Amino acid sequence: MSLGLFDVVGPIMHGPSSNHTGGANRIGFAASEIIGGQAASYEFLFNPIFFRMFTGHRTNVAMMAGCLGIREYEDDCNESLELAASKGIAVSYHPIVDEEVDRNTMRIRTAFDGIDWEVSAISVGGGSILIDRINHVPLEWDGNRHLYVFVLENVSDPEKLLDEIRSLDPGLRMSGGNSAPHTDTPPKSHDTRTVDENFAAEGAPHTDTPPKSRGTCTGDENTAAEDTPHTDAPPKSPGACTGDENTAAEGATYTLVFLESPEPLSGRLETAVRDALAGVHPLPTDEPAAPPRLIAARHVHPVTPFSAIPGREALFSSFDRLLELCEDRSIVDVVIDYECHRTGCGRRDVLDMGHDIVDTIEASMARGLAGNNALLAGFCSGSDGKMMLDWKDSPRSIVGGVFADAMAGALAMAEVSASAGRIVAVPTSGSAGGLPGTLFAVAKRFGSSKQELVHAFLVSAAVGAIIGNSCSFSGSIGGCQSEIGIGAGMAAAGACYLAGGSPESMVHATALAIKNTLGLICDPLAPPVEIPCIKRNAFGASTALMAAEMALAGIRSAVPPDEVVIALRDTQMRLPTELKGACVGGLAAAPCARTYQARWQEKLSQPHTV
Repeated sequence: MSLGLFDVVGPIMHGPSSNHTGGANRIGFAASEIIGGQAASYEFLFNPIFFRMFTGHRTNVAMMAGCLGIREYEDDCNESLELAASKGIAVSYHPIVDEEVDRNTMRIRTAFDGIDWEVSAISVGGGSILIDRINHVPLEWDGNRHLYVFVLENVSDPEKLLDEIRSLDPGLRMSGGNSAPHTDTPPKSHDTRTVDENFAAEGAPHTDTPPKSRGTCTGDENTAAEDTPHTDAPPKSPGACTGDENTAAEGATYTLVFLESPEPLSGRLETAVRDALAGVHPLPTDEPAAPPRLIAARHVHPVTPFSAIPGREALFSSFDRLLELCEDRSIVDVVIDYECHRTGCGRRDVLDMGHDIVDTIEASMARGLAGNNALLAGFCSGSDGKMMLDWKDSPRSIVGGVFADAMAGALAMAEVSASAGRIVAVPTSGSAGGLPGTLFAVAKRFGSSKQELVHAFLVSAAVGAIIGNSCSFSGSIGGCQSEIGIGAGMAAAGACYLAGGSPESMVHATALAIKNTLGLICDPLAPPVEIPCIKRNAFGASTALMAAEMALAGIRSAVPPDEVVIALRDTQMRLPTELKGACVGGLAAAPCARTYQARWQEKLSQPHTV
């Protein structure tokens, strides 16, 4: 499936990491709808490499926010641990052991109304997610469709059941199988900790009722007092199918059925699905057969702003094809048509979302340029953007003008992201400064209108979508060339657009910028997204401006732009794990890294600081 414009320029979220904060929030939010409400306790599980770093990316904060029904763009997401603690919700953390999993695998385990749940997902970069397993039954849900989860018992032939439901509507995507109960708790590694200063310690008694999921509980079940003992059925998700959901035996093996649809099921189709479920044959047994039973039914809503139409081929997926379409049309019209064709949305919808993006960035940049941003670890000043802006007018400034404006904006946005502020991932939260800093500075230089700035962001998004369809945006998957590098390429294209350049110049500016960042490693000294992340945003903005200037002058990349993307993917794959955000190689091998790592551990040990 092709990436959407707002999968690349977006989501609107709180920093510091689109992969490990934005994506983690979406995983938690989807899990809350799968589970059906708030549980009394949760286990969060991570790949052993990321297990050492998740606090620096506030992954635990983001996942808990999602579990509470709070989205990545809502301000309350930063207070999720305190909100959970106030409700007596306990959480513990574990590495995933005895299993090889993707670097960005995140799992949520809990029990709710008699059902043990395990939701396994991968954060694939830029806020995009993939739920690959529920209760050990595989699926591939990327958050773009409506997902229905049915839990049944006494099913003799799951495949027959799937075929029967599939026959109701050939457009439905169906999967399922028998679940395996999980009864073990993975052992803690020696450095596991429960962050009891922020929420109830592992094993602490739960005396309060968990809070209801915001935006997921509707109907009469919401009228009960919050502190009423939780004994009734879980609240419904909007439009959710609910069954006899309270009587499942703990530790039982069930049949899970997954149904994906681009639109919510109509009432008639939902009834037909339920009738099919009720008609399944019981398990063969010497005892009198127990009737098949629907234990639970859940409706999980898409987590992306615009959902793709299944099977629809993208208008373009290469730079060559984009340029062909621009021969007799403006690039902005082609780009907007790309999103409208992909999702069925209207042109006004795309432009309105573009305005929301620009407005969010404008507010965040103003905050960042004011200085004194409270970084999570405090390794950097929090005022680098302000210092750059103040220096711009100095008679000793070397570059001044648009370069200094771009660097100041890039630093300021990166500082807001690193302080868990509200930003736009472009294409990630770790690279949230380079593209905005560049485009806002160039727009200032040419006196561009807000509409023209919106168009520039959409053009940048289209360039990123072409790259992202074959390369990862995630630094932990492909190195910093994936974040800062792709961001610089996108910014170079947008800068050319604002300067009145041709579509050809935009494409070649992208190639020139990416060529200059191939092999750029992701090597933070400690888990927080601060060193060298913040300053690299300014270097990314500078690279974008240089690439745009060369392309506008008529200089072209000797390597075709589409082949530069192939080279980027090849470099991502060859880069060793130690240089992909593992806090091991590169700058993380510098002797001073131990000092920063010790400072971070000391900060973690202090109450109410992270």
